[in-house]
Amino acid sequence: MGIERLGATMDGTSRAAVKKAHEQGLIVSLWPGQSVADAMLGIYLGADFLCTDIPVEVKEYMAAKAPWVKAVY
Repeated sequence: MGIERLGATMDGTSRAAVKKAHEQGLIVSLWPGQSVADAMLGIYLGADFLCTDIPVEVKEYMAAKAPWVKAVY
């Protein structure tokens, strides 16, 4: 089908599912929504891209508490 990217909600997503998608050559995009904790969960799950409703809060948190995250805004 030519699909290269998978977009999924955080509910029910596991690190194993993200890893399996990567093994199949898919790019994984997650929507962690409305909390910094969910954004961090998306990072820990191994997502390639994250969408959030609170980008400024997530960016400030990343700068202060998670400088190891190589984020592109």
